[in-house]
Amino acid sequence: MVSRSGASSTTGASASRAAAIAAAAIAPESDGATLHCVSVNVVVFKHGRITVPPALALAGEGLGATPVQGMQARTHALAHGLNGMRELYLGGWRGVPEGDERWWDMAMKGLEDRIEKRVGKVRGVREGLEGALQVQML
Repeated sequence: MVSRSGASSTTGASASRAAAIAAAAIAPESDGATLHCVSVNVVVFKHGRITVPPALALAGEGLGATPVQGMQARTHALAHGLNGMRELYLGGWRGVPEGDERWWDMAMKGLEDRIEKRVGKVRGVREGLEGALQVQML
């Protein structure tokens, strides 16, 4: 909510909700459990049992490396319609020649370096969690 002076202010309901969230964050769990951190660094998109390339799934929803690339990708997805997108998700993407015809890859062009840099920061978390699975109780 914005006051007449232009300054931001919260409503009473949102302030009490924020206070409840903050209190829950510091309150101990009833079973004594402690949550140290949560990290997601792998995402898989599925259509039934078929794995869909992440670039296709994200670009189909209008996401891209830039807002313009995202809008262009969404335009392509809408032009395909529901049935066309379903066919792409079910494996039809394999029949599209690599290059400019793969509009979903074009939407993500320029993200590879940024993704690798960010994934590199959390790769250790994943490897540590996977390593913890191998630790045996003595």
